[in-house]
Amino acid sequence: MSRLIVLDALGLAYRAYYAMVRFGTDAEGKRTTQPTLWTSRKEPSNAIFGMAAIVTKLRREQSPDLWALAWDGPGPTFRHEMYPDYKAHRPPMPADLASQLSPIEELAQCLGLPVLEKPGMEADDVMATLARLGAEAGHDVVLVTGDKDMLQVVNEHVSVLAPQGRGDDYLVLDADAVRAKWGVGPEGIRDVLALMGDSSDNIPGVPGIGEKTARELMLQFGSLDAIYDRIAEIHRPALKQKLAGNKALAYLSRELATVRADLDLGVALEDLRKAPIRRGALAVFAKRWEIRRLETLAQESGVSDDEAGAPAPARPAGRRRAAEPRAAAPAEGAMGGTTPRPAVEPGFG
Repeated sequence: MSRLIVLDALGLAYRAYYAMVRFGTDAEGKRTTQPTLWTSRKEPSNAIFGMAAIVTKLRREQSPDLWALAWDGPGPTFRHEMYPDYKAHRPPMPADLASQLSPIEELAQCLGLPVLEKPGMEADDVMATLARLGAEAGHDVVLVTGDKDMLQVVNEHVSVLAPQGRGDDYLVLDADAVRAKWGVGPEGIRDVLALMGDSSDNIPGVPGIGEKTARELMLQFGSLDAIYDRIAEIHRPALKQKLAGNKALAYLSRELATVRADLDLGVALEDLRKAPIRRGALAVFAKRWEIRRLETLAQESGVSDDEAGAPAPARPAGRRRAAEPRAAAPAEGAMGGTTPRPAVEPGFG
């Protein structure tokens, strides 16, 4: 079966960045980061190097027929309109990372990797839409992300490849693996998040209900709707009071956690077919950012522009230096935690 691989652009960029930084504190006691990889021009290049390693490793090991890098679109999303505090607690993107985003998109062009976004939508919605389209077209779809929201789209044709902790491994999460970890199938993930909330996105959930209680409720009742339809069956007064007093918040949280799979992305799936590596462009890029392994890859695996054909779809040029602030990818790698410190695969090819 042909395979469509969709990568979470900013989530992976954060992981790549934090994989090669030194942590410290400033005069006010706030945590600081210092990239450990720089060019001879004193430009940080750790995220560029890390993303090159991630993308080339996936290209080599996953052998996608089609692939795409999903980016957060410009402007506030419908989730911000529903809940102004959505993601409001997130710190600004580190300047050393922001400066590397445009080169990362340039790298994607060199590697034949399409970059997609939708104004007013998040990368999650782009990924969910591509997952639906790919599955409907008969492709095996793999979503490369550490975002647990994406578990809701897992099915017999769609799986999640979740980066793992400090290593360079990935955990494959199919429907059975989702049930094993969360106690519910993919269809129940939204309801679990509605109850427990999601601190990384500032989704409130029901105050006082954590993951364990959310899972217990879902195992007993099966859905958020059933919990409220049968709330009289809950015999713990404090829990019943929390649920009864925060019904509107629970349903709001479910809406915030629900990904959209109905976007018009302006491209056909065939536009996402893996393109050849562009030898000349990648060689220039590799020399500019002083990444010798990419120079080798360009010479060993690249083709001329004439052979490569039209460039892969990309974001508008004016958007390439823009990005919405994004929380870091989970350190645990299994859809949990907030401090990213994974290692990065050092090889290319």
